[in-house]
Amino acid sequence: MFYSLIGWRERPDVGGGQLMTPGGYHAFDHTWALGSAFDLHASLGKDRIAGRVHLLNRQLKEGLRAMPRVRLQTPLDETLSSGIVCFEVDGMAPDRVVATLAGQGVLASRDPCTGRHTPGYVRDC
Repeated sequence: MFYSLIGWRERPDVGGGQLMTPGGYHAFDHTWALGSAFDLHASLGKDRIAGRVHLLNRQLKEGLRAMPRVRLQTPLDETLSSGIVCFEVDGMAPDRVVATLAGQGVLASRDPCTGRHTPGYVRDC
C-alpha cells in the first residue's frame, strides 16, 4: 500500500481512505464516466432529478420520524433540506448504528463533527 511509502500515520478522524492513495491521484473510472453522467442528467432534466431526490428523502425522513428511538435532525421542509438526511438513535453509538445498517445492506456513515448518522455520505468539517 501507499501508506508505507509516504510515512502514513493513522488518523481515525479522517477515515481509511488514506490507505488507498498518497493523494493527488484521480479515480479515472469516475472521471471517464462524468460525461455520460452529465448527459444522463441533462436528458432527464434538473427538475425531475430534484423532484426524485426530494421524494426519496421525504419517504426516508417520514419513516425515520415514525420510529420511537430515532431522532430526526434534518427538517421535513423540502426548502430546508435535500439529499442528506441526519438522525440519531437513542441508546446507540453512531458507529454501532452504521454497522447495524451495513449488516442490513444499508449504506450509512456518521458525521465526524456531530456523531449524527448520514446515509451514504460523511460531511468533513
